[in-house]
Amino acid sequence: MNKEIISDKQGIILIILFIWGSALVLGTAGAALKDVWLAKILGILMALPVLMIYAKLLSMFEGKDIFDILNLAFGKIIGRIISLIYIWYALHIGALVLYTFSEFVSTIGLNETPKIVFMGMLMFLSTWAVKEGIEVLGRWAEILIVFLVFIIFMNLILSIPNMKINNLLPILENGVKPVIKGGFSAFSFPFAETVIFTMVFSCLKDKKSIFKTYISGLLLSGTVLVFIAARNIMVLGSYFMSTTYYSTYNAVEKINIGYFLQRLESAVSIVLLIAGFVQISISLLGASKGISKIFNFNDYRFIVTPTALILMNLAFLVSDDMMELTEWNLKVYPYYGFIFEVILPLLTFFICKIRYKKIITNINNG
Repeated sequence: MNKEIISDKQGIILIILFIWGSALVLGTAGAALKDVWLAKILGILMALPVLMIYAKLLSMFEGKDIFDILNLAFGKIIGRIISLIYIWYALHIGALVLYTFSEFVSTIGLNETPKIVFMGMLMFLSTWAVKEGIEVLGRWAEILIVFLVFIIFMNLILSIPNMKINNLLPILENGVKPVIKGGFSAFSFPFAETVIFTMVFSCLKDKKSIFKTYISGLLLSGTVLVFIAARNIMVLGSYFMSTTYYSTYNAVEKINIGYFLQRLESAVSIVLLIAGFVQISISLLGASKGISKIFNFNDYRFIVTPTALILMNLAFLVSDDMMELTEWNLKVYPYYGFIFEVILPLLTFFICKIRYKKIITNINNG
């Protein structure tokens, strides 16, 4: 399989954009209402040890991805079965994001355009990016992150006149339970979804920096999401936040500086779409690499297109509408995601620790 290399900086940026993905569109931790910013902080803290386990797994076996590690830990048969489970998860994540963005674009302006048109365009771009390789995706993300961060922070600053600090008060009005529930939701979506990177991070230039890459990406992206969540609450209020699907977009719609600076939501839409594109591309890359490993292909690129078609068709099946998807994200996904994000990685980690010497011996002999 052709060796691809990305720098630590590019890895961090890809994690940032992946986490922003649909989390910027939908928001997370909705159960916490006005304390959503606290729930996101809790979600970050919950994700820290889990992401360190992901990093530890990759650092234990340099140059190996999760599919290789599963075969080493469980043997080829069980390892391939669990690999199939992770391939499903990568496809499902990609399909959920694709559906979310098709609904978003349809709602904000292209409601007469069939969803398949937008889905097809986005999947075409993602397929091209994945075929070009993660090196190209990393360089592209490294250039665009400057523009995206500028747009995000300019919108945060321009929202200040519309912010009402009272919308955040009183803190913990409904007690700690909603914050814990919201924190668990934020942990599962989007922070722990970075388990997908265990499928592609065998390509990091400095294998010893995997911890820095994972944790830096989590903290930087999470901090921005905390500020955006607090801004959205202060601008929209908890009631409006609970009735809208796209709180970030709606908060930016309120910006109107002297009737000169307004209608900035189009710029934010570009940020959202770019982040979503990266999330879909990484999911597609992970699924394609997994399939190629299961069937012992030398390169994953020739199966990217059929994998992309499977992902796009799955996007039509994941939900009937945004109401159903929102209910799924709040009530089902945290527990569904927990299997892929915590249970399987922890099980793999413990088995690798127990069998480490034997596994290393087999690698050296084989």
